[in-house]
Order: sequence, then structure tokens, then C-alpha cells
Amino acid sequence: MSSRFFSFRRAFVGGFCAILLPVSPCAASTSDSEDAAQSIVSPEQDEWAGKPVMTAEHVQGMVVARLHNAPRLGEKAPPFSLPEAATGKVLSLAELHADKPVVLYFLSYSCHVPHETAGFFASLHERYRQVANFAAVYIQEAHPEGGFEPAMGQERFVIPAPRSFGQRAEAALRYAVEKNLPFPMLVDSMDDSLAVRWGAWPVRIFVVGRDGTVLYAGQVGPWFFKPVANYDANLFGTPRSYENLPGYSRESLEEFLRALGK
Repeated sequence: MSSRFFSFRRAFVGGFCAILLPVSPCAASTSDSEDAAQSIVSPEQDEWAGKPVMTAEHVQGMVVARLHNAPRLGEKAPPFSLPEAATGKVLSLAELHADKPVVLYFLSYSCHVPHETAGFFASLHERYRQVANFAAVYIQEAHPEGGFEPAMGQERFVIPAPRSFGQRAEAALRYAVEKNLPFPMLVDSMDDSLAVRWGAWPVRIFVVGRDGTVLYAGQVGPWFFKPVANYDANLFGTPRSYENLPGYSRESLEEFLRALGK
């Protein structure tokens, strides 16, 4: 394919969607929990874990390999403990949902979506912080310098791929400070263990209840990323075979939190 083919009008597309479209929707829509569990890929099995995102082919293999990893509605959320970017304090998932459900928002600086939706999350936190805790999880860059390019015509947030945990924490803190993030920013390990296990790249949202059960499981980002009801990623070539996958939430996070607060 020519390089021109990959220049779509939204940052994550770049040939990604067109490559993913031929993937069998059957592989993406199994509802059998045992089959899904067998298909979970660990960081040790994931050949893209810990590597900068370089090409559309890289993205294709990575997303497809992790498609069944993301926890579904009603499942127990995979536990984790991660340091906070600002303080280095380690927080566990159990601590985050000890007193109320927790919203988990996976992101990276070089993804345009967290920049254009930062105000939505600030508003959601302000309106619903009495019914849910919030935490961001900083993961592998969407568009590292010299790697997977954003589309032409889009605002560029490309930054160098962090080569150490310290550099990843600095990138996380940069986003948190620039956007005045009103909740903790945790940082994924350099083997991308959370991004792999939660199928979270490039952006994704989950809500975990006080008992550790997944209450809200956002659809595959960036195409079906829905922080608020009126947000549309409006991506060219959206792979409809991945839309409304069974076991994942169809409403926006805003709609879910509104119902939770009643």
C-alpha cells in the first residue's frame, strides 16, 4: 500500500482500520467465557509488549492479539498495583475501589483523544465524584516519535517513546499537569502489563465496583470510546465488526454514572 493510503483524517486511523476490517468478526464476538479465558494473552506471550508502536501492521497485530483480554461486564477485574506519577506512591486496584466504584481511564500523551476529551473527564469527575472514584492509567504511547504517525491535518502530540519507567512517569505527569487532571495518574510498567491485560491501547474506560466486579466495560478504543453521550470519535474506516461486542457496555460513561448516582 502507498503511504498516502495511511493518511486518514483522524490520528489513530492511518491504515489501522482498513487492515483490521478483514479480521473475522466471529473471533471478536465469542460469548463463551471459557474460550475467552483461553484466548487471554499475557505480556510474556504478547510479541508487541514493551515495544514502541511503529507501524499500522504493528497496531493491527497488537490490537487483534489483545481483543479478548479486556475484562467483560460482571467479571472480576484483574488486580494490579501501580505507582502514582506525582508521588511514586503505589496504589492497588483494591484500594481504589475500597469505598466506592472506581473509573479507570487508560491513556497516553501522544493520543489526540485524551487532549480533546480532557474537559469531559474534568466535568464527569466534578459531577460524580460522590458516587465513584477516578484514576487514570498511563500506558504505552499511541504515536511515539519516529513510529506510528498521526494522520496528516491532525494536531500532533507526538513525543519520544519512553525508554525507562522514569521517562514514562514524566510523560504521565506532563499530561496530568497540562490538563490539571483532578484525579490520580498511575503509570503502567514498561512491559505494558496493564495495557495488555485490559486490552486498553490506545484509550479505554472501565468501572470496577467495590467487590472488584467490572460494572462498566468500555468498547474498543478509539472508535467506540464514549466518555460522554455526545462524543463521537468520527474515525474514517471504523471497523464495524468490533462495534457493540458482547460483554461490553453500549452506553457512555456519562450515562452509566448518571444511573449509578440515582
